[in-house]
Amino acid sequence: MPKTRDVVLAAEGTAGTVTLVLDRSALFGFNALVTIYHVERLEQGREDVFERAIGVGRVSNIQQNGLIQVLVLVEVPLHAELWQRVRNREAGVIGQLVVKPSVPYDAAGMEVRFNE
Repeated sequence: MPKTRDVVLAAEGTAGTVTLVLDRSALFGFNALVTIYHVERLEQGREDVFERAIGVGRVSNIQQNGLIQVLVLVEVPLHAELWQRVRNREAGVIGQLVVKPSVPYDAAGMEVRFNE
């Protein structure tokens, strides 16, 4: 999966729409729906991780240089604090975001709920 490079906000400050900027990848196409995960370590000192779904987005642009822009459409309310840290552009959090070119079954109608 491509690495999340940066976060761009539609408006100044921490309010507004979030766009993730990803490295190049042939797996993503324009307007494709994606799922956004936060990677968490299961145990200290181990390589095992858990990928927690925190949102759904859409590929809004594939730049001429190949970088991918993902517009965040749905933020899971249970992870509002994590999304605030994304808006604050915390490097440690951005580095733990994984975007996959698929969406959960219940996202087909874009009324997405994750154990609210």
